[in-house]
Amino acid sequence: MDKNTGVMFMDMNGLKEINDGNGHNAGDEALKCLAGIIAEVFGRESVYRVGGDEFVAFALLGLWKSTKKQKQ
Repeated sequence: MDKNTGVMFMDMNGLKEINDGNGHNAGDEALKCLAGIIAEVFGRESVYRVGGDEFVAFALLGLWKSTKKQKQ
């Protein structure tokens, strides 16, 4: 990795409470919503689910800048 690469590890707070209070279907929908937001920011090809509520995203500076410009 060069100096223009970033790695972000994320997890979803409160997933257990959503599952316990509203059922696992609601938890699944919450995970899908979060994954969509992360993918919108970093690009779908750069986001991976690595655990139950854990995600990792790679930010390649040049790619991220060009993607942001295309959306504007």
